[in-house]
Amino acid sequence: MKKLTIPITKSARQFGYVIWPLHLNGQVDALLGGASKVHLHFMGADLGQKNVDWRYRRISIGYRWTRRLPNEVSEYVLTLADKDTNKLIVECQ
Repeated sequence: MKKLTIPITKSARQFGYVIWPLHLNGQVDALLGGASKVHLHFMGADLGQKNVDWRYRRISIGYRWTRRLPNEVSEYVLTLADKDTNKLIVECQ
């Protein structure tokens, strides 16, 4: 399984998104295979189907989840667990 590390920005934490910078767009596209929807698992919780917003390079998690994260957490680690169902696992470190 391929892993991708993305920094957590202030706006990503405030508004509840996984937002990736433009220079990582190719790597995220390679990881997700250009999928428009993923089945998101965030920190062990199943959040269901989420849209991938390719225009603004983001996936919604929900601000209730991201605002709870401690300030020491600075990165998302994305792993595509199952290519057939587009199961995306997001862990924080």
